[in-house]
Amino acid sequence: MSEINKKTYSEQVVEHIMHSMKTGKLNPGDKITELAIAQELSISQGPVREALQILISRGLVSQKGRTGKYITKLTPKEIQDSYFAGGVLEGSAVASVADLFTSKDIRSLSQIVNEMKVAASSNADTDHLAELDVVFHNLLLSKGGNEIVRELWFRSCQAIGKLLFYAKWKEPGCDRKNDPRPLYHGR
Repeated sequence: MSEINKKTYSEQVVEHIMHSMKTGKLNPGDKITELAIAQELSISQGPVREALQILISRGLVSQKGRTGKYITKLTPKEIQDSYFAGGVLEGSAVASVADLFTSKDIRSLSQIVNEMKVAASSNADTDHLAELDVVFHNLLLSKGGNEIVRELWFRSCQAIGKLLFYAKWKEPGCDRKNDPRPLYHGR
């Protein structure tokens, strides 16, 4: 028997929209409508409406009055600020539980960092780097148990900073020197 998909339609729509952002089908500033997504997925607008509210709460979609909903578009300063806020939250969360990290945890973090360095220096697929990044930060935040801090961190830098600009990571001519996004090698 194959696995049953237990996710709600709205959860699946969230994943669909996020995948569309990662692949560049949807870009920062693009207008997004319930009707268009519902028609594309052959579902009613209710789950799409719920999914868009979830994405609004995560900061990935913005509502601009009566003009509609848009994929959030941030300035370089806002991106930098989101990473700063995330760094402060993550740093304080880790510092508060530093004594809970075992030698095994430290070795795991070190191994992940080494894998990131190898992947970055070999121009590996950015999907792999993104996966390593998620594993690294999840391990850092795994000891705290403070879900409020974890959610604020996720919203401030993981979701906004990484997902909204994921497609840009793949652009060969991207100006990395003036780019506020941190890199895995040397920044």
